[in-house]
Amino acid sequence: MNKLITIGLSCFLCGFNLLAQQSIYNVRFSGVEEKKVFVDAELFLQDSVLIMSPNGPVPERWDDYVENLEAKSKSGDEIKITKREGKWIVQGPLEQHINISYEINVDHEDIEWPGGIDGVAFVKDWGFFLTGRSLFIFPEDNNDELVVKFDVDDPSKIQAPWPSSSKGYLVKDNTELTESLIIYGDHAYKKIEREDLKIRFVLTGEKIQADSLRYSQIADQVMNYYYNLMGGGPTPNGNQSTEVMVVINSASQTDGEVIGSHINMMVNPDAHPQEQMVAWFMFAHEFFHLWNGKTIMVNSTRDDWFKEGITNYYTLKALYQVGFINDQALAGIFNGLFYQRYMKDPGLGEISMRDAAEGFSKDDHWGLIYGGGLFVGIGMDMIIREETNNEKSLDDIMKLLYEKYKLKNEYYTSEEILKLASEMADKDLASFFDVYINGSTVIPIDEFLEKAGYHVVIENDNLIMTPKENLEGLDLAIREGFLGEVE
Repeated sequence: MNKLITIGLSCFLCGFNLLAQQSIYNVRFSGVEEKKVFVDAELFLQDSVLIMSPNGPVPERWDDYVENLEAKSKSGDEIKITKREGKWIVQGPLEQHINISYEINVDHEDIEWPGGIDGVAFVKDWGFFLTGRSLFIFPEDNNDELVVKFDVDDPSKIQAPWPSSSKGYLVKDNTELTESLIIYGDHAYKKIEREDLKIRFVLTGEKIQADSLRYSQIADQVMNYYYNLMGGGPTPNGNQSTEVMVVINSASQTDGEVIGSHINMMVNPDAHPQEQMVAWFMFAHEFFHLWNGKTIMVNSTRDDWFKEGITNYYTLKALYQVGFINDQALAGIFNGLFYQRYMKDPGLGEISMRDAAEGFSKDDHWGLIYGGGLFVGIGMDMIIREETNNEKSLDDIMKLLYEKYKLKNEYYTSEEILKLASEMADKDLASFFDVYINGSTVIPIDEFLEKAGYHVVIENDNLIMTPKENLEGLDLAIREGFLGEVE
């Protein structure tokens, strides 16, 4: 009996110790005119270093917006903090609790950020948009569960992606803390659930909110298409249960960004319908990254041709299948968004799409990677369909990759894609990869689109594609597969 009591007491003390080490953040907001966020935090230090997120477009800028950082011991004594190379060094003993307070000036829009402000932070008349990257300071070597509380008069104005409890929002670790989106202000909200995937839609701006039903309906249809295609929901980093926050902001320009497993979209509700179509393309593209990018993960930017280009292919299929685009819109997107940018890419014919993506330089060669990746994806798909009488396709490769990696925190390579494609086609596709993916030969997309059931003409440097009429049998089945029909 004494032994049982000892074991029980040990377990209790262990649990008490874990709670004692838990960091707790309390967040307050100024008015939108002042553009400030105030943070008080109780942190458990295992070493002497405090940092902000190493992720983002320019992570070394995050601390530029921190003001009035102070630290005190549990007893209220001031603790000296020294800033050194983007980190803060806390003077004093290790293994201690400290209280810190600081302010974030949310004037990030005053300067230009690579990729845009959508992955950073901003203030509008409706309220605040923040990423965890821009907001939180945390101990470098303590990655335990933590709690975030928001000190606001109206809790319904807060949206954050973490599970809530009586203690506050429960956050698994520092990655989940910083790879997050936070909304404070007027917004519309809708939740969509399917199996282990929960999507929290947050819409800001009066016109975006007024059209919330249409946004959520299209998103629901796109999600169902991806589920049916892949055979299940996304499992980022091998996590079976996924909660995704999708924010659609009213903005003057269309843009979008994935932060962790969450998506922020910038949409101009007054824009020309073609620009709004691009916005939905970006949403569907970023959404599919939950499967191809977060579940099926790439280990090197050199393989971004598959992550980005193949995602473009399935984005087009999804939008066609849910009726958001038709043949005319598809032809316009192929020419205007992809063919033109591919043919005008400064690296065309000089470097491979894999070399173009080396070292996170893919924005300099969008045409090669996003457009070229789409074109080689279509090429692979057409070769596999042609060689197997449409019995197999690129869809089967995606399903195999999903089944292999959905519960693993592991990575695929281009070599694995080549092996799967060759097996699927029952034909060695090494030369295809060497010429178009590892090499710099211009991709004959017109030939691949002809195989997909289209008449294609290159006229005045424009790609003009029109559906062939009266297709039947195998030819019709291949075109339906190209357009995304899922059996």
